[in-house]
Amino acid sequence: GPNRIFDEFAKVFTDTAGAAQGVRREVETIVRTQVERLLNQLEIVQREEFEAARDMDVLRSALGEQKLNFLGKSYGTMLGATYADLFAKNVGRMALDGVLPPDLTMQQINEGQATGFEKALDAYLADCVSGGKCPLGSDAASAKKKLQTWLAGLDAKPIKASGDKRLSTLTEGWAINGIAASLYDQAKWGELTQALRSAFGGDGTQLLNAGKSYAERNDDGTY
Repeated sequence: GPNRIFDEFAKVFTDTAGAAQGVRREVETIVRTQVERLLNQLEIVQREEFEAARDMDVLRSALGEQKLNFLGKSYGTMLGATYADLFAKNVGRMALDGVLPPDLTMQQINEGQATGFEKALDAYLADCVSGGKCPLGSDAASAKKKLQTWLAGLDAKPIKASGDKRLSTLTEGWAINGIAASLYDQAKWGELTQALRSAFGGDGTQLLNAGKSYAERNDDGTY
């Protein structure tokens, strides 16, 4: 399983670090062969985590830091856990918030995230309609259906939006991004309601901006 493979990675790196200078080149050649063999046993998501953790240690070394201090949230907790598994001796202060078990497959992660978003959306809709001025209506169930129908039609009839040099309309993907970004924090529910109200009125700028923020996209189209 993944943990056994990561244990092998950790042993490989430890053995390399402890090799005498005179035989380091030969050891590194063997290590590269071992790492390639182990990487071939990993799923794509696990290979990406390994490579990211390795890059993190390269940066730590380049900065001249003896220890890596790390704050990881959500998916970042998997990177932190992978780093700690591979480079335990280089870990300084590490805080992992909203931990994802590192042995989950990408399918399990996606399913869990979808379930979480669904619960958050239901909670938002219940709160929105309870205020009496929800742009989606006065009943949570019908509000959800209205939102789904509206999103499904956005690609065929996108809404005008401004502020981005390359994007001039709000499409389904960007609208979903904007909604998802607001569901992470209950303090943003009011902003989401206003963004939806504006979008239903023909201006998708606020929702597009929320989606761009979630994707870390700049107004010039760069990321």
